Amino acid sequence: MAMATKTIPEYLEDERRNRADTELRTEEEAARIQSLLKVEDGGLGQSVSQTVKPGGL
Repeated sequence: MAMATKTIPEYLEDERRNRADTELRTEEEAARIQSLLKVEDGGLGQSVSQTVKPGGL
């Protein structure tokens, strides 16, 4: 597969678009994980401060 030749502005626009796409996918995945953690009341959705006893770890 040959590499396409791009101008600097085209390259920068592609990079910006790739970063935006990655950020969107990351946010969507974080929201999906958060919804899974909240499935059960008092389940895994608790923060570490709620689940780890002082001096524990």
